[in-house]
Amino acid sequence: MELLEMTSFITNLSGWAGIPLMIFGLLLCLAGRFFIRFIVAIAVFIPVFLTSNLLTGQYGGLEGDDAMVAGIVLGLIAAGFAASLYSRIHIFLAGVFGLILMSVILGFVNSFYNIEGMIYLLVLDLGFIIGAKLFRHMEDELHYTAPSAVGGLLISAGYSLWTVAANELSEFEPFGTVNSIILFVAMMGGAFFQMWMWGEGGYYERWKEGGGGLPSVRR
Repeated sequence: MELLEMTSFITNLSGWAGIPLMIFGLLLCLAGRFFIRFIVAIAVFIPVFLTSNLLTGQYGGLEGDDAMVAGIVLGLIAAGFAASLYSRIHIFLAGVFGLILMSVILGFVNSFYNIEGMIYLLVLDLGFIIGAKLFRHMEDELHYTAPSAVGGLLISAGYSLWTVAANELSEFEPFGTVNSIILFVAMMGGAFFQMWMWGEGGYYERWKEGGGGLPSVRR
């Protein structure tokens, strides 16, 4: 399934576009807790943009470029609204986590049964809603896991762009089987690393309590 087939500009990209995606994804896996608002905005923008683009193009009667503009506008509105609700931001983080988990599941299912684009997007949106309902009470954990999930998604998408560049960009499948494995490993590895490094009682906190500044060199 060609998930991003509706975005015509993807054909103008090269494999080099995957490198900054992978670098930024790695940054989110290692220190995503410092970019919570941005992560929520991006995570809300992507499904709203894709769903709105598809709905306005197939059912709204808009042409390709007009449908893309409508999707961008609606996505930006939704992203700005989500990022502004900081007191409730853990609910959106829970939704992000649910969406990523659903994408991993769909990636494996899609390797055996081809899923139509509209159904795929609707199930992803459903994963966001289910995640927001089930995981919203895990506020502290979500501040580490959700950013790592988004980082893993960017790493897998960047890897996909990089590998298909030698063939055809129309083969870009960020939720394919291999990319789903990359996403899952990056998500879990990043979450554990951030909890170890930045969590309560973590390495950074112990280092600050041990003196704060750089250790002096004794002669």
